[in-house]
Amino acid sequence: MNLERVDQREFSQFNFRLSKSDDELIQGILVSSATELPLKMYRTKYVLKNPSKKSGLGKITLEIYFSSDGKRERIYLPTGEEIHEKYWTNGMVAKSYPQKEKLLRRLEEKHHEVKQQLYQWEKELGYLNADLVKTKLEDRPILEKDMLTLFDEFLEVKRLTAKYKMVIKLTTIKNHLKVMLGQKKMYLVEFNQTFINRLTYYWEQKVGLQPNTIHKNFRFLQLFLNYLRKEGFLENDFYKEYNACS
Repeated sequence: MNLERVDQREFSQFNFRLSKSDDELIQGILVSSATELPLKMYRTKYVLKNPSKKSGLGKITLEIYFSSDGKRERIYLPTGEEIHEKYWTNGMVAKSYPQKEKLLRRLEEKHHEVKQQLYQWEKELGYLNADLVKTKLEDRPILEKDMLTLFDEFLEVKRLTAKYKMVIKLTTIKNHLKVMLGQKKMYLVEFNQTFINRLTYYWEQKVGLQPNTIHKNFRFLQLFLNYLRKEGFLENDFYKEYNACS
């Protein structure tokens, strides 16, 4: 199992919420944490993986570092977040990044959830090492539905309650998503500003839509996300932070 490519759905399985204040969230982000274990020690921190030579975008990834008896191991968990390498300085998001606070808040939430899960596994097993964490990750049941499956369920509801023209519009948007994603399954944890930018580019450059139509499409897409929020698939309305760019 290549843990640098662990499915991003792993994060969606951690259901712990934060109790820190906003100031603590911002101040605590990207600071390595060390937990003393009976036999091992692990640290967690964010790193930027594989920046693209063409676009400069890299994947913000959570590194779990284990060290014991001279043996060092690392596990990498993706976050679904990307950032240009020019905004990543000394292992941290640069002050000049336009939406720094919002990004830090999302990263700290994921960081906290993972640390809580590691603590639970440590409590259950008595100690942790890389192999035990790998096994736990591989054994976790994948219950989350992909985005297109959820969109189909949303369409079924709208066919019973919405006007015909709206159903046609939503079906068109779903078909666009299907073509853009190809064979790849997309999960809600991957819905971020990078995805919004990709979808905007696809509609503008590949489909040939005008900015006004793209804006309307995103309003329809928000109806879908509001439905997921209402049905409990989303724990908050984080998606309202993102901006369509066209």
